[in-house]
Amino acid sequence: MRVEAGTLLWIPAGQWHSLDPIAGPWCEYWLLFDAQAARARLGPLLPDRPSVMRIGVQASLLMPWHELLDLWFGGQKASAARLFFLLHTLLFDIHSFGRRQEKAQQLSSVISRAIFRMHAEMDEGNMRFELRELAGMAGLSYDNLRKRFKKESGLSPKQFWINLKVQRGRALLCNPNHTVKEVAAILGFDDPYYFSRLFKRKTRRAPSAFRQQT
Repeated sequence: MRVEAGTLLWIPAGQWHSLDPIAGPWCEYWLLFDAQAARARLGPLLPDRPSVMRIGVQASLLMPWHELLDLWFGGQKASAARLFFLLHTLLFDIHSFGRRQEKAQQLSSVISRAIFRMHAEMDEGNMRFELRELAGMAGLSYDNLRKRFKKESGLSPKQFWINLKVQRGRALLCNPNHTVKEVAAILGFDDPYYFSRLFKRKTRRAPSAFRQQT
C-alpha cells in the first residue's frame, strides 16, 4: 500500500509492520502510549484493529500534536492530566473525522456539506455560527433544510450543533487549566449554569463529575 502525506497509521502493540520510502527523504511522526489504559478511559475512540486513514492536514490535529512535540523535545514538565488531555483531543478528532467520513457516504451531498461546514466552524472556534447560513449555502430555505437534515441524520441542525458542542466540551473538561465557566464561554454559552444543565442532560453527568472521572 502506498502511504502519502497526511496518512494516519493505527498499529496495535505486537502488530508486525514495515515502512520504506519509495524515493528521496521522508518524515514520519509517531505517538506511543498504553492503549489498554487509554481504552479503559476512552473506549470507542480507539480502533480495535490495524487501520490506515487518509486524513490530510487537519488544523484541529496540529495544535495538540505540536504541543506534545514541544513538551517532549523541549524537555518541559507537564502534568499527567495535561498529557492525557492532549492524547484525548487527538484521538477524539481522529475518531470524529472517521465518523464524518462514514456518515458522509450515507447522506446526500447537501446534508454532507452542511455537516462538514459545522465541523469546520467548530474547528475554527466559531461557536456562535448562525445555522441559517447553511441554508443559503445549499440554496434552500432554512425550514426545507431543517426537514431534510432531520430526515437524513435523525436530528435537527440545532440539535446536531449542540451535540458537537457537548462533544467538544468533554475534551475541554479534560484540561484542568479550564474552569467549567471558561469551558462554557469557549463553547459560546453566556450562562455556565445552562451549559452545566445541558451537559448533564446529554451525558448524564455534571461537568464537575465528568472531570473527576477522567
